[in-house]
Amino acid sequence: MKRLSRVAAAATLAVAMSLGVSAGPVFAAETETPAAAAPAADSPPPSAPETPTTKPAPTSRPAPTTKPAPTTEPSRTAKPSPTSVKPSETAVKDPPSSEPVPTSTPSTRPTSTTSASAPPAAAEEHPDLRLTVAFGQPSYRQNDPVWARVSVVNAGTGTATGVRLTDSGTLASHTWNGFTGMYIVLAPGQTAEGSTWAYIADFTEDVVRLQVEVTSAEPDAEPADNLVTITAPLTVVRGGFTGIAYGDYNRNHVLDPGEVLPGLRIQASGQGAGWSAETVTDSQGRFAFHDLLAGTWHVYPSSPDWTFTYPAVEVDGVSEPEVVLRGEYDITGWLTGSARLSAST
Repeated sequence: MKRLSRVAAAATLAVAMSLGVSAGPVFAAETETPAAAAPAADSPPPSAPETPTTKPAPTSRPAPTTKPAPTTEPSRTAKPSPTSVKPSETAVKDPPSSEPVPTSTPSTRPTSTTSASAPPAAAEEHPDLRLTVAFGQPSYRQNDPVWARVSVVNAGTGTATGVRLTDSGTLASHTWNGFTGMYIVLAPGQTAEGSTWAYIADFTEDVVRLQVEVTSAEPDAEPADNLVTITAPLTVVRGGFTGIAYGDYNRNHVLDPGEVLPGLRIQASGQGAGWSAETVTDSQGRFAFHDLLAGTWHVYPSSPDWTFTYPAVEVDGVSEPEVVLRGEYDITGWLTGSARLSAST
């Protein structure tokens, strides 16, 4: 019987080992109470577990294990997009540990701070000349002299040397008193003033126009206020005069028959620059000037045989004065003389 129980125990141990069941209870029963082997003698019960233990069907269950649809469920199981995005976010956040960029940014800030110290260099001293120009009266006639005043102030931080004025416009040639030469020096805050006058030379415009520019040897901080243009209304009046020229043979100061001078060249000169006109007497010794600018005109007859005075004529645009040119015969060209002594000395 004992041998039979051992054989049964050994068989049970083998089965347990093949099934992964602990064999401890089998040996414990053998060592503690030999009488316990009696139940083991009914060995069929121990052998019975082989069948339930080795049930391959429930253990392997191939069908539920291989259910591909529920197991794979790519859309649910593989929610990799949020999972994989988070790693990328984590990867993006990793650089803060190595943060070379923030380190370089502070390093560049000192550089910008250094460039911010550039204003001292940009704050170089430059002159800032500001020009003011004004006419002496609000409007003009064509024969009026035009007066103008200028003022130049240095509103900058640097000294201006070689300050001078240049201008253009409708006035005749002129110079600026107070700005002759190129030796004007204006320290910061200083002012220079000057004036000029001239007649109007260009009447093609309906205004008197004067454009003035101030310059210096140094660059100006605000060159926009270095050029000024001013204008004033201009009233242009035109008129003329007529006349006759004769040669007073008998010196009686009267125009006698046969004393008119045809073909005599006559010039008229006005008071303004470029005011000039010229004509020739007709067969009756008459002449006329029209469309002259109102003002004072001087008449200059020209003849190799007669001498004339040069009268002045006022042209007002209202009436045309009559001018008489009287010529005296010039005998200095044909009078000769001789002398002979009648007695010896």
